[in-house]
Amino acid sequence: VAKQVNTVMICGGYTYDRYAHYQYASLGYKDPVLVHEYMKCYNCDNNCIYNNKDIFPCIKSIKIKKAWETVEEVLNTMEE
Repeated sequence: VAKQVNTVMICGGYTYDRYAHYQYASLGYKDPVLVHEYMKCYNCDNNCIYNNKDIFPCIKSIKIKKAWETVEEVLNTMEE
């Protein structure tokens, strides 16, 4: 984002509004394209309400296929 290049960011929801969904465009930067699976517990500040914390469920639920499709979309728009 700081280098003004197209960026795809795979992100969970633990600090979603503070870091991931921050409005970079309002400061003159390109917003990153976010890959995420929204959950009601977003913005938990790393205090996951789920017992199994080996990996946050908001990260684990993101499918590789979805992430790659998003990257491909961004790459294809760069070629135009």
